[in-house]
Amino acid sequence: VCDPTCVNGVCTAPNSCSCEPDWTGISCEIPVCDPTCVNGVCTAPNSCSCDPDWTGISCKISVCDPTCVNGICTAPNSCSCDPDWTGISCEKPVCDPTCVNGVCTAPNSCSCEPDWTGISCEIPVCDPTCVNGVCTTPNSCSCEPDWIGISCDI
Repeated sequence: VCDPTCVNGVCTAPNSCSCEPDWTGISCEIPVCDPTCVNGVCTAPNSCSCDPDWTGISCKISVCDPTCVNGICTAPNSCSCDPDWTGISCEKPVCDPTCVNGVCTAPNSCSCEPDWTGISCEIPVCDPTCVNGVCTTPNSCSCEPDWIGISCDI
C-alpha cells in the first residue's frame, strides 16, 4: 500500500512508488521537463508554462515588447542595438556627426531642413549665391570688405 497513492507510477513496496518515464516525486506527481524550464514551470512531461516575458521550449528566450527592430532581445524588454541604432526598441538611427539642422533618417544619413545642406546639415544655402562673401545662415551673406547687397554683388 502506498500513501499517498502513486499518481503516475506503480506501488512497488509499502509507500514506495516506481514512476513512469517523465514523472518524479514521492507519489510520481511531479512532471519532468527535459530540457529544464529555465524561466517557467514544468506543467506536464516536457511541457513548460513560461513566466511573463519569456518564451521557447524551455522558457529561456526573452520577449521584448515592442520588438527589437535593429538589435536583439537580451532580457525581457531589453534590446541590445546593432551599431548605428539606438532607442528602446533600436528604432532610432544614429548619425555621427549629429544632424545640426535636419533629422537623422538612417544611420549616418541626415534629411536636411530647407535652406541647409552638408553631411550633417551644417552648411546654409543662400539663394542667390553669395558672390563676394560667405553664406552665414540661410539666405544671408556676410560680404567681403567693399562689397554690399543681398548676394554681395554690388
